[in-house]
Amino acid sequence: MIQRSKRSKVHSDERILLFLSEFSNKRDLWDVPKEVTQKGISHKLDILENNVSRSLKRLQADNMVEAELKHIKGEKRRQRAYFLTPKGEETIIEVKDRISRMPLTISLEGELHRTNIETAYRKAREYGLNLTMAEVYQIKRNGEEPLMISSDGMIMGEGARIYGHYQLPDHFYGREREKAVIRDFISSNAGVLLIWGLAGMGKTSLILHSLTENRVKGGYICCESWTDRVELTNEISSIIQDMGHFDIAEKLSDEDISPGKLTRTMKDLSTSQKNLIFIIDDLQKTGGGIDIYMEALSKSAMDFPGLKLVLLTRERPQFLDPRYELRGKLKTLELGGLDESAIKQMIREKRVEADPDILMDITKGHPLFIELLMSALDSGPSDRFHEFLDLEVISPLSPRQKRALEISSIMGVPFHRSLLRGIKLEDIDVLKRKGLLREDRYGLLWVHDLIADHLMKGIPPERRGEVKDEVIAYQTAVILRIWGDGPDLCATPVIKDELKPPPEIEKHLVSTYLSIAYEDNPGLRGLLRRYIESLTKRLLDVGSSELAYNLLMLLSETSLRGRGKTLTASMMALERSHLPEKKRLHLILNRASLHSLEGEWHKAGSALDLVEATFPEGLIKGENRARFLHLRGQVSRSRKKFQETIDSHRSAISAYEKISDRAGVAKEKLHLSKALHNIGEFMEAAQIALESATAYNREIDRVGEVYASLQAFRSFAAGGKRMRGRKALERAREIARSIGNQRLLAMIELESILNQESLPTERNISDFSRQVELLEPEDTDIAVKGYLRIASHLEGAPGKENLLLRLRALSSARDLISGGPRREALSRIIQRMGPNKLSEKDLLANWIDLLEQALSMIEPEDRLKDDLMDLARERGFPFIRVRDEDIAGSLMLEICGKQEPLFDMVNESLEDGDARPEDLENLAEEYCHSLLRAGHHFQGKGKRKRARDLYKRCRDVIEIYEKTMVDHPEHVTEWDIRKVKEVVEFNRSQLD
Repeated sequence: MIQRSKRSKVHSDERILLFLSEFSNKRDLWDVPKEVTQKGISHKLDILENNVSRSLKRLQADNMVEAELKHIKGEKRRQRAYFLTPKGEETIIEVKDRISRMPLTISLEGELHRTNIETAYRKAREYGLNLTMAEVYQIKRNGEEPLMISSDGMIMGEGARIYGHYQLPDHFYGREREKAVIRDFISSNAGVLLIWGLAGMGKTSLILHSLTENRVKGGYICCESWTDRVELTNEISSIIQDMGHFDIAEKLSDEDISPGKLTRTMKDLSTSQKNLIFIIDDLQKTGGGIDIYMEALSKSAMDFPGLKLVLLTRERPQFLDPRYELRGKLKTLELGGLDESAIKQMIREKRVEADPDILMDITKGHPLFIELLMSALDSGPSDRFHEFLDLEVISPLSPRQKRALEISSIMGVPFHRSLLRGIKLEDIDVLKRKGLLREDRYGLLWVHDLIADHLMKGIPPERRGEVKDEVIAYQTAVILRIWGDGPDLCATPVIKDELKPPPEIEKHLVSTYLSIAYEDNPGLRGLLRRYIESLTKRLLDVGSSELAYNLLMLLSETSLRGRGKTLTASMMALERSHLPEKKRLHLILNRASLHSLEGEWHKAGSALDLVEATFPEGLIKGENRARFLHLRGQVSRSRKKFQETIDSHRSAISAYEKISDRAGVAKEKLHLSKALHNIGEFMEAAQIALESATAYNREIDRVGEVYASLQAFRSFAAGGKRMRGRKALERAREIARSIGNQRLLAMIELESILNQESLPTERNISDFSRQVELLEPEDTDIAVKGYLRIASHLEGAPGKENLLLRLRALSSARDLISGGPRREALSRIIQRMGPNKLSEKDLLANWIDLLEQALSMIEPEDRLKDDLMDLARERGFPFIRVRDEDIAGSLMLEICGKQEPLFDMVNESLEDGDARPEDLENLAEEYCHSLLRAGHHFQGKGKRKRARDLYKRCRDVIEIYEKTMVDHPEHVTEWDIRKVKEVVEFNRSQLD
């Protein structure tokens, strides 16, 4: 038996100094904790308030403590708060030193140890117990040894039970994920679990079933509207008596009990009765009347090991600071509907004939609604459930709150608060706390389909029409603003000239709406697609197909690469509506154009086949025929049917000439020139490109003139007419300089490098790099593509110098990618640089990095991600799930084998002064990365010897690199070599 140690002599003044030393970092806060007030010190240190007052006066007189009027968290008026002075900070060092050496007994994982307070304090912190030095000393002072320290949190007891008035559920279905959360809470250091959700979701059944199943001891209290502090403390006292702790229960008999006394009582209980959970149900019924006592209970559960609290409510309580969750003191569980497997289990056990899919669709998994449907199939269960919703959910809401829910139910997608004009922010906050609205970075969103369906049924038709008009206005304004103005989203829409909407749309833009955030919002494209699809469906539902047509035509004709996929599904839905034939033709042609812009050639071809099969020849004439022929030529080019491409573009030129569309003629001649170039007709291609440039010049389209002149240069260079080619190139360069287009200048520099008679030189790469430095961030794809094309152009070139130049070009491309270009730029790189252009083995490592970057930056809902995954599987990339593991391993070894001679060559060149240190660093990093990947792959396949050899080679590469870099102290290595070494040694140790 452990003898209680004698209380050590530490004066009350010193105890107060020790306690206040924990709050020195709170001094500059606007609202400071209650613990630094006179009452707070008295409560925490268990010293009479009069004695605390006298001690504080002495400490102030000695200039060790000073008082400030501060706002106290949870209090209405400012109070005196006490903090240490510099002299007090010096004094406390000596006090802590003396206290830290005092002996203390601890129970560490069930074993008793005799140690000192400092060691006990450090061990407690290591095991997640949030104790201060003052609290550890308080345990010794009160004779409460040993201090219990355990990593297991709550220990489930034998013969445990839940005390209180409740009824265990007769049946329980599903909720495996939620039960796992509760089990995790029981064994964690968290003190409070908040379970919240709609009425009838099964919060009470879940917690009672889980705690009983886990044999946890606790107490259950259900709140009512009349529950006040007296009722609450009486219930707690009754449960404590049932547990046999009559002396502790007696402390709660005072009707004028304070939160501090409740806290001290819970502390006494946690000391006498370990591993105890209190459940407070239906907390929302109290209306916040006992929040100060609930806060005291919550803090007790967080501060006193062995005591936990579960709160069940329909809305998030205000007394729980969200920061508690970040500190691991609070866990939250928002309860949704049952899943389909639970519904199937209910059907089997109740022996009813029902389709689980239909039940899920009707009830959205709401347990109470499911029970009603199954038990009262002949007595209108739906009506009974809607009565329940009215009584429990809708009736307590104010008219403004109901209107906010009505608007959000009709909206159906995230929206900005500005849509709820005339509704106060506090009303929105109430709905959020009740779980009826949710807010994330995309905006507000209604939460439960059942509530939305219920509200929609109750809205009178005339008011429903008004709300729908307002929602249409909001969605239209947001879509046009994002489409036309980019980040400038916080003012009345200022639509660009080319985006000037028709009158049918413009009438909806008289109001000012704030919008969802644009920048730093990676999910915007998927959200924009949902907005467009939702608005199109809404317009079709109300019979406004003309308005939907005008909107989609406006968007499709001003679309940029990457945006087309947000429109095509809505356009196909509109095509199936009752549109006039001419408008339907325009719509399908626009959709085919979007597919071609996004590189979806198969879909573009299908759209054109639909045009040919559906519309008579008489309708496909004039501009429609010219557009159709142009798109047919583009699709044929993608299929490498160059003669069909040439025929289509020649026919398109004739069609544009008939309608006197000179811009169309210029464009088609440029495409025809490219097609002729592809089949080797270089001189004819060059001549037609010059005709295109002249036509663009007449139309004052300087950008088009540059592109046509560049095409003429390519064809003349390929045909051996370099003098004429240089004239065309200079023409393009002069125009680009005159209009100040840096993107075009970079393209011109690249073309001059790739089409010169000799191989690219170091000077060529430097000239291109100077142009790249002037590019805008969104033009990064041009630079990356340029460097990759230069590297490809150097493939197979003999000599060490050409190999180094090729490596330098690849390193430049990699640096641009790792520098974080915008997602749209990466998407364009991926689309343009297909596998046919990057088949060279030396480019493979760079292509892998590029593909990984793109996959990580594209949202899951973006269809481009699926295309990239398919491409990766076709190439057999080992870092993605490949169908054939042997192919993956072989490819890894092939990459490593190709990089090894390059690394050795660059290392020798660096020693000879022919290479730069950064060249070796880039290659060493890539080589080690490949070796680690391969080693990990073969280790997972059980090929231990192969994996061990790869890890050894990685270690050798690092040693060679470090030895070489000794002679280059001026180079600062940015590669994290230490981390690579740790990974290598860890993996090797796993194999030994």
